[in-house]
Amino acid sequence: MGPLFYFIRASLPLFALADYGLRGCLQVSLVDLANNKSLRFRQGLALPFGSLSLPESSSSGTAKIMNRLSNVDFSAIENGGKIIKVDIPSFDTNKGLRGALILSSPPEAEIMASIGANHKNTAEFFYSQRQPSLIVEGVMRYGDRDIVFMKDEAFGVFNWGRGL
Repeated sequence: MGPLFYFIRASLPLFALADYGLRGCLQVSLVDLANNKSLRFRQGLALPFGSLSLPESSSSGTAKIMNRLSNVDFSAIENGGKIIKVDIPSFDTNKGLRGALILSSPPEAEIMASIGANHKNTAEFFYSQRQPSLIVEGVMRYGDRDIVFMKDEAFGVFNWGRGL
């Protein structure tokens, strides 16, 4: 099985989970556009070789990272939706990041698909699907601050891909 990439991006937090075979990574970022500030938690995952059990489809499955540094759960739910649950106590020097976001697909939403070639090795390629107009609802607790996402004000992008 080739590497699998699972990425979710909402209006303020960014989430990425990747399994490239020999290496993998979990990355969670908070971007504060009002104060021009960005914070990032990055955890390298040595030799995952598919052990992250990332979903084979963008519309079903679950991907979880549970260890002493982080607890992150990406899950597909009915009607093309996604739920992200996060608990990273050490985020930003132990301020912590914890919460859950639900990403739902509006009725008229489309999925874009693309295929890209690896220019260094023409036998390798990357396939991705993007849902660019997801509605986001939920709360993320950062330190002593609640970041609230309301469905009329918050939007997200879901990017799922596989490569060989």
